Amino acid sequence: MRVLAMTPVFLLPLACVPVSSDDDPGQTEPLEELAPELFTPVAGVWTVDSRAVLKDECGGILGDDQTDPNADADTLDIIVDADDAFTIVMTFDDGEAFDIACTTAENLFTCEGELDLYEINATVLTVTWAGGGELLGATQLSATLDATASCEGDLCDVAETYLETELPCDGTVSMEVSLQEEAPE
Repeated sequence: MRVLAMTPVFLLPLACVPVSSDDDPGQTEPLEELAPELFTPVAGVWTVDSRAVLKDECGGILGDDQTDPNADADTLDIIVDADDAFTIVMTFDDGEAFDIACTTAENLFTCEGELDLYEINATVLTVTWAGGGELLGATQLSATLDATASCEGDLCDVAETYLETELPCDGTVSMEVSLQEEAPE
């Protein structure tokens, strides 16, 4: 009986020793790694904690950097469409909103969306968004989005004069975002 009681004690240290590969005796195989925790963002109102305009060739169309913690923070809504998809809804001061559809693969996500920013006399200034980021948790994410502003119509020269740039033009924005208020169920 005594031998049986001691056997697990002797086997335990052996279970932690790396096993040599048959192909190369100097190589060891890693022990099985724990799977990382996967996140789905929480639906609700999120606060833009910081935003940096990394590139703006479009005359300020992407807005300003936001790094002052005492400033009024921008918000956005996140709608969870499925375990692997969510939508970022950005709303402007005038109430107009646009959607950026995102899909996830593990804790990384990619997004794309399009917004007709101005439409005057059959001239349309459009901004398309593409990019992605990482879910740092169910209530935090980090994203970098590339934007392209383009114009179609007879008044595009007016838009270029106003923006002081040629269209199409490009820009990049990065942001850190966290949950402010969970959506009611």
